Amino acid sequence: MNLRLSTLLLMLMIVAGAFGVYMVKYQVQDMKKEIAHTEHLIAEEHKNIHVLQAEWAYLTRPDRIKRLADKYLDVKPLTGKQVTELASLPEMQENPAKLANQEHKPNQNTSLTLINKVVGDDE
Repeated sequence: MNLRLSTLLLMLMIVAGAFGVYMVKYQVQDMKKEIAHTEHLIAEEHKNIHVLQAEWAYLTRPDRIKRLADKYLDVKPLTGKQVTELASLPEMQENPAKLANQEHKPNQNTSLTLINKVVGDDE
């Protein structure tokens, strides 16, 4: 009876081991599929990055930026009168944070008011 019990136990262990190997094999196959899919997504993202880098290079060309700046901005060369020292600027009358936190009244532009107070312009 000892021989038959040990044989049965050995057979049961072999079946359990085979089942374990079978399960591991399919888990590995699923992981390989997932890795292949992830690598495919990474390759697509590398292509997208390459396209975006090319587009960025095109959009940031100096000649294009200069043409757009000339078209949309009223930028003029810096003159000597525009360069000054910080000490020569007028002192601020009010706290800018206080002005920014004021309640907005209809038709009141707080930002313009703040800029006018900082610059000293009464327009």
